[in-house]
This record gives sequence, structure tokens and C-alpha cells, in this order.
Amino acid sequence: MAKLALVALAAVAAFACGGTTAGPTTGSTIILGAPLGLTGSLTKESILTQQGYNLWQDWINERGGIVVNGVKHPVTIKY
Repeated sequence: MAKLALVALAAVAAFACGGTTAGPTTGSTIILGAPLGLTGSLTKESILTQQGYNLWQDWINERGGIVVNGVKHPVTIKY
């Protein structure tokens, strides 16, 4: 009886830890649009905003991209 309980406990622990499924794969690129006033009176603020967007894009792509349904998608931003 004790062996059966031990086997059952091991099976539950293995199931709870998950199987040997592969990690997220790379999917298609997600393209985001960001309208910025890169000319005119708001140039300075728009350049700072663009730098922030670029920083985020680099950060997320270093991690493989945005995960959607277990698949990582790299990001591109169009200005």
C-alpha cells in the first residue's frame, strides 16, 4: 500500500511540474505604428518619445518578443 501511495505521489508531482514541452517558438513579426511629429514645433518631444519606443523595442526583442499563445513574436515599430 505504501508503494502505491509513493507511486501516486510521484505521478502527481511529475504532472504538476509539467512535461517536456518545448519553449515558445518564434512567430511572425508584429508591426506597430507610432505617429510622431518628427518635424515642426514638437520635434524635440517626438524624438524623446521615439527614443523611449526604441528602448522598449530593444528590450522586448532581447527577450524574444511578445508571447501570444505560447509563441514569441519580435516587434518592429514604424514611425
